[in-house]
Amino acid sequence: MSTDGWRQYACRTQDRINRYEFALRSFVALEHMFCTIKGASIYQGKKLHLADAGPDQGRVTPDMVVEVASSGSWYRAVIEIKESLPARPEDWGGVIGQLEKYVRATDGWSGAATGVPHDVMLAAGKAHAERFAAQARGVRPGSGIEEWLVVIRIASITYGNEDWVEIVKVCGKINHPRIDRETRQGKGYRIPMFEILKKMGRMKFYDSNPPVEYTMSILWDHVFSKFVHAKKLQKLKDGKKVALSVSMEQIREGVRAFAPRTNPECVRQSWINDAMSMFERISVVSRGIDGSFIISYRRHKMPTSDWIIGCTATLQNGGGSQCTPPSDRHAGGRAARRRLQGGAA
Repeated sequence: MSTDGWRQYACRTQDRINRYEFALRSFVALEHMFCTIKGASIYQGKKLHLADAGPDQGRVTPDMVVEVASSGSWYRAVIEIKESLPARPEDWGGVIGQLEKYVRATDGWSGAATGVPHDVMLAAGKAHAERFAAQARGVRPGSGIEEWLVVIRIASITYGNEDWVEIVKVCGKINHPRIDRETRQGKGYRIPMFEILKKMGRMKFYDSNPPVEYTMSILWDHVFSKFVHAKKLQKLKDGKKVALSVSMEQIREGVRAFAPRTNPECVRQSWINDAMSMFERISVVSRGIDGSFIISYRRHKMPTSDWIIGCTATLQNGGGSQCTPPSDRHAGGRAARRRLQGGAA
């Protein structure tokens, strides 16, 4: 097995996990901010109809939809979250095309009010948001994009010896005066990191296919562990294992607890199937006679994601199924995690 090949695979995988977690962090931060508005409702996976399309076509599903109806005051926003953008601005046409569809989204809103102006936002990590804001006009000249697009950056920062998630408007005007004011450059809307992490403890997925290694980590740490008696769990040290028999229905039920509140069915069966198949390939899960999964469960001294990335990297580089990658097997993953600390760059 090539050590360089192993490192490259491990680094790419950790990058993808970090970007997925960046999107989750962004969802939580944006929801926190918009929920400070009286009467706000936040949706993930909400379908909207395009104004100039037929009744059975032209639907779009933004990452997040915000609706406010309070004392006759209406506000709406459609938000696309991009963990990263193509390296070359000339390849941003697909992103802009998607945002342009959101401008045309006029049906599928809650409530009776129609024709309410709505903001179209792109949320991204610091480097990507600022590059997009600086160059978006040149991608599609004459489109009038500068008249309707709002670009916001989301990043982790340290301020006053504490960690925060900060939301800053990079360009455009938000049609809700208070949110526009609180996210302006030089100010920024800040949420304590501990608040974000607390909410991320309950939301582990959103409506996008995660890396299989990420799903495996969630299953191992937050679903399988629930089937171990508390006293046994404390004794699982020094590589000791316990055999668990778990059905697919039990796994699905366990995962459902970590779906977004407004999109509880977002976790697809295929994500779970892929994760369980990979567990079988690394020889920690087998099939029981009754179709259940027999899990050889143990606790690891290293982070679970590091262990899983090490195992899958070994498989991808021609190794066996016993999780025996090189001695510096976590160097790639840790380097990626350091590089992306605070959001996808």
